[in-house]
Formats: sequence, structure tokens, C-alpha cells
Amino acid sequence: MKLLLQAKLYKIIQKSTQKITYSSIIIQIMMMYNIFLTFPLLAQTPKEDSLFKPSIEEVLKNQPEKSWKDIQITSASLIAEDASKAPAMIRVITQEQIQIRGYRSLQDLLKDLPELKFDEISHEQKNTNNGFRGVMGHDKFVILLDGVRVSPATNDEVPLLENYPLHYIKQVEVVYGTTSVVYGADALLGVINLITKTGNSEKPQFNFNLYGGQFMYRNASVWASVPLADDVRLNVAGSYHEENLADFSKYYDNFDKKSHETGVFKSIFGDISPTQPFEKTYQNPIKTFNIHASLKVKDFNFSFFRNYAQVSTSQSVTPDNAVYNNDVFYGSNITQASISYRKKIGNVSLNSLLSTNTYELNPQSNYRNVYVGMDKGYKYSYGTVTKLEQQAGWEISKNIKILGGITYENFSALPKTADLQNPMNTEKGSENFYLGTNINMKLFYLKYFNVGGFLQGQWEIMPNLHLSVGARYDKNSRFEGTLNPRASIFYQPAPNTFLKILAGSGFLAPSPETAFAHYGSFFFDNTQNTYRSFFFNLPNPNLKPIKTQNLEFGVKQRFGESFSVDLHSYLFQLDNLYLFVSDKDNQNLYNNQFLGYPIGYVQTVVNQDRQNNYGGTLQFNYLYNTENVNLEAYLACSYVMGELLSSKLGNIEAENITNLLIKSGVDLRIGRFSFAPRMIYTGEQKQSSLQKDNPTKREYLPSYFLFNAHLAYKVYKESSISVSAQNIFDNRYVAGSSLESTNPYKYFGIQQMPFRLQIGLQCSF
Repeated sequence: MKLLLQAKLYKIIQKSTQKITYSSIIIQIMMMYNIFLTFPLLAQTPKEDSLFKPSIEEVLKNQPEKSWKDIQITSASLIAEDASKAPAMIRVITQEQIQIRGYRSLQDLLKDLPELKFDEISHEQKNTNNGFRGVMGHDKFVILLDGVRVSPATNDEVPLLENYPLHYIKQVEVVYGTTSVVYGADALLGVINLITKTGNSEKPQFNFNLYGGQFMYRNASVWASVPLADDVRLNVAGSYHEENLADFSKYYDNFDKKSHETGVFKSIFGDISPTQPFEKTYQNPIKTFNIHASLKVKDFNFSFFRNYAQVSTSQSVTPDNAVYNNDVFYGSNITQASISYRKKIGNVSLNSLLSTNTYELNPQSNYRNVYVGMDKGYKYSYGTVTKLEQQAGWEISKNIKILGGITYENFSALPKTADLQNPMNTEKGSENFYLGTNINMKLFYLKYFNVGGFLQGQWEIMPNLHLSVGARYDKNSRFEGTLNPRASIFYQPAPNTFLKILAGSGFLAPSPETAFAHYGSFFFDNTQNTYRSFFFNLPNPNLKPIKTQNLEFGVKQRFGESFSVDLHSYLFQLDNLYLFVSDKDNQNLYNNQFLGYPIGYVQTVVNQDRQNNYGGTLQFNYLYNTENVNLEAYLACSYVMGELLSSKLGNIEAENITNLLIKSGVDLRIGRFSFAPRMIYTGEQKQSSLQKDNPTKREYLPSYFLFNAHLAYKVYKESSISVSAQNIFDNRYVAGSSLESTNPYKYFGIQQMPFRLQIGLQCSF
């Protein structure tokens, strides 16, 4: 009763204050007027289980009877806090949204996120590719599982397919913008934290899922949670998936596979008949699996994670220049294990972590294309890190919290090799030869360490005003130290208006592969009686991190109980971008020689140039709930512009940017039925190559439209059957970062999948 009286009194005070704060009302009116003039109308509603949780979430603690609630998150600052006040732009995807939309993997979820372009088939090593706010690459953000990194710690790029499944995930927290202040390297543009289900019953819990569909699609997953004793619980999850991508010759006129049928490949270097046998049938497979186990014993948690993804290395190359077979693939494996200890003593909380993270390329991974004579050229790499971290938090008072931590990381890595004659023998030694020669392969083994520390504070100055400041320093033995500060302000000027301003910096460490990758080929020159090479890409051990500085602004305005508007805007600057250049004309590290043999052209990567990106997202949200009907809808429009300040080319359009993205969807639940349609519009896709008649502009791929849907019927309790459909209108479209349109080796725009249909069975006990 006392709390209710206090709540009513607080509402009266707020209303009386509004009557005299005319300036705040005028500011709100002007702000909303500018929003409506700037962007078209779009829609979605915040509630606790909303897919696109507004990054500025309303908290009406004085109205507990309302359904509007704030979600607790930990990814922004490592402190459990309301998403509304967290020092970052956050989107939260809950278990209910994962189920109603039929998301089976992180890939499915990322496709629907605003400000993120997801290319499903794009790259011969990682297959997928995506861009946060106009910057492409899986290496620009970090993937966590319960706060522990499960993307490669050496930041090698891996596929984002069904190797990151969601059937055992309770909540996904997506943090937009740099978070290097707490996570250090590589959290350049964001963090994705997968929070696992832990089970909450005294009895064992179990679920399994089976899916099947076109193009030989098969997926099976299982999760179990078993209480072993008081304060002891075991959780185990696993999944397996495989499929064969469509035979694109049946859907795209320019995909001609006659070379596979005749056995003679009409390549860019002339007719080639492979000396090694190959299957004449077109094969383009994908295979993934995932294993996760955690054991919680009171304050200790033991965790093990392993996943694997295998994709074709021929993808994106024309069938005249590559062999499309099952045994031509790139297989990426990640293994992570950790022990953590959490303890709270009074107002002090402690969190200790010991973890290992290992990335390894399957030694059988190979290319089979025109550059290796249509016979196999094998690849290998690995990277491992052992990490020790200690964090301590102090709740000085109800309004002031301080968190700090120190980290030590020890790295070992073998960056990706050049084309090997045979698969790497990881047990009997590393001796191997460059393809087609008797020259011993040069292997660039690396050992290095990183020491870092951070400190941040959060201060609730008033109930409607919150301040967060922090900074982190990292010292890496491969490059100079980096200091990354961050500050944010949350302000609620009126009951239905919420503002957030953030500023910070971050950095992307040069991965072993980026700095030390080497590739090229030798040939024997009979006239000189020695080996020579026309081209080699060789390491630059002096490569420095890419750095970013971010400024962000967000506003949320509610209108009644069913409608709200969100506007997020940002500006960031990237410095020390990686650029491939002539070694002779820059650092001249090799003097046109490698291993004592002459090289016609040596290429290295250096730090140059700057890029400025700016943009934002306007999103409208709608919610309708009755006893038998639940409906949520959103429509989000994202726009981004980018300019590259090049030392050689001047100011030009930034590469690989898609200016306009529109994404919308509806979640409808009526009794036992649920239906979730999704729409994605992708505007013109800028590429890396420049237009010949306008060298300040990029070549581009055409826009495309996709319509996807998921329908489910709950048969019994938590068991259901479902149907998922992708690309329902069967659009023929291309995507991905491609070479220039005149290049005959790769497609300018990679063919994407046609209409697909899958059925599923989900059972829980």
C-alpha cells in the first residue's frame, strides 16, 4: 500500500512539473517534428519479449500494473542493468521471439536486424558476410556465449551459419557500437552475446528439434538440463546440419557448368584438363555441427563449446574456373573451454575467469580453381589463446557503482599458409612444399601476449538522469598500447520521452592472418635454372590496429500503450584502414625477393586512409494484446553513408556500403497458431571497384526484396509442428562483395538461393 501511494504521489509530481516546464515540451515537439520530416513511417512496440527491443527502453517503475517492462542485460557494461540505461544502443531478442520467428541459428536472426546487411552466399572461405552500419566483415564484432568469447580469439573470419544454433539460447543481446572499453580488441562495431538456458526445474528438462526441406536440407538439435544435486546442474546441447546449395544453372542463365560435364575447363588461362579425378556432378555442400555443455556447481561454472562449419571454396567463382565437388571445401573449427567463479561479499562482487579458445582450419581444406591448375591446393592455420581475467565490482551506494578488471592473454598462432602440395600433417611435423615445387613452405609461427585493464563507473544522479564513464588500456606485444574511453548519458525529460547520448573509441587488432597471410606461386624458369614468381602477398609484421571513434544519439517516444517511435543516429570515424600496396613503393621489406627467389611483384598490407560513416535508423513499433490474440509489428528504415579519405584516390565513396535497408515483420499468435512474416528490402549494394566513368563512385549491384515467413501450430503443451519459407516470391538476385564487373574469373554479384521450404517438429519434456 505504501509503494502504491508513493507511485501515485510521484505521478502527481511529474504532471505538475510538466505544466511549468514549457521548454521541455517545446523541445519534445520540435524533436518529433524533425523525426517525421526526416524519415518515412515505420513501426514496432517495446515489451519485455519484443524482438527489436528498443535500445532506449521505457521503465515505469511507478506503474507496476502496466505490461511495459525493461529487460535486464549484462553485455553493455558487464553489470546487470536495465537495457534502457545501459551505456550502449541495445537490441534484445528473447526466447519467445526466437521460437515464433522460427530462428534456428544466429544467421537467421542477423538477417532481420536493422542496421545490419547480411549476405547469405558471399565468400569462398566463410560463405556468409555481413556489415554493421556499413562496414563489412565478421571480424568487426565479437560473439560471446554467456559473456565468454566463442568467435576465434585470433579473429580469423569463420562462417556464421547453423554452427551458432539458437535452440538452447534464452536471450540474445546485440550491442551496437564500439565496446572495446570492456571487451578490448575486435569489439569495433558491436558485440553479440548469446545467453543460454540453464533450466529452472527440479526435474530434468529436455527438448529436441527436427527439420527437413528442399535442397537436401537436414537439421537436428537437442538440449537437456539435469539437476544433479543441490546447487549442481548440468546443461548439454548439440546440433547437426547439412544441405546442398541449389544448382544455380537451373535458376540463373549465366551459371554454365558444361565444363564439369565435358571434363575440360575453359578457364581464363585457356583450356585446362585436371590431372586429379573429379565428380562431374555439380556439388556445393554446407555442413555444420555444434556442441555445448555447462556444469554449474554453486558459484563455479564449467563450460565447453565446440562448433564446425564447412563450406565450398568454389562458391563465387565461375564453374569454368573452379571445381564444384564435395571434397573442395573450407572447414573451420572453434573449441572453447572455461572455468568461472562468481562471488558477492557485501557490496563487492568478484568474477574470475580462466578460458581457452582455439581456432583450427581442417587440414583437408583446399581450393581447386584456375590458380592451382584445377588440382587441389591445401590450406592450414590455427590460433589459440589462454585468457585469465579478474573483475571486481563495488556498489558504493544505491546510486553509484564501480567495476574494474585486469586481463592477461597468451596467444600462439600459425597464420593461413600459401597453397600446400599436401594436407598439413599436424602430428608428424610441419614440413610441406609450395604447390608444384620442392621448395619448403615458409611457416610464420607467432607467439605474443596482451595485458589489459579497465575501470568504469555508473552514477544515478537523479531518477531520470544517469551517467556512465569508463576507460580501458591494452598493451600488446605485437603493437603499441591503446587507450579506449567511453561515456554515456541517459535522460528522461518526460514520462514518455527517453534520450541517450554516447561517445567512445575502440580498436581492431591486426589478426595473424591479416598481418602474416602469404600466398602466391612459384614456377621453374628453365632459362635461369631457378624458381621464380610473378606475384606474392607477403607479411607485414609492423601492421597496427584499426581505430574508431564513435558518437551516437538515441531518442524514444511513446504514444499511448500500443505505439512507439525510436530514432538512433551515429557518426564514427575509422583510422589506419588496411590497404594492399606494392611493397617496393612503400616499405620495401622484401626487395622483390622471397626465400632467395626473385618475385615480379610483392604485395603487402599497410595502414592507410580514413573512413567516415554516418547514418541512423527510424523504427515504428505497434503492439496489440487481447486474451486470445497477441500481435507485435515493426517497420525499420536504416540509412548509412560512408566516405573514404584515400591518400591516393582522394575522397571517394566508401566500399561495400548498402545505403538503404528496410526491414519489417509481424508476430501474430492466435490460440495455438503463430505466424511471423518478414520483409527485407536491400537497396543498391556498393562494391569495392570504382566506376570507370566516375572514379569517385563505386560500382554497385541492384537492389532486391525478400519475403520470408514462419508458421507453427502447438500440438501439445510446448510441442509444435512448423513450416518455414524463405524467398517466398522466388526472386532471382545477387549479393556479396565482388570484383569489378569486367572480371571473368568471379561473378559480379553471387547468385543467391531461390524459394525454399522446410518443415519442422519441436518437442519439449
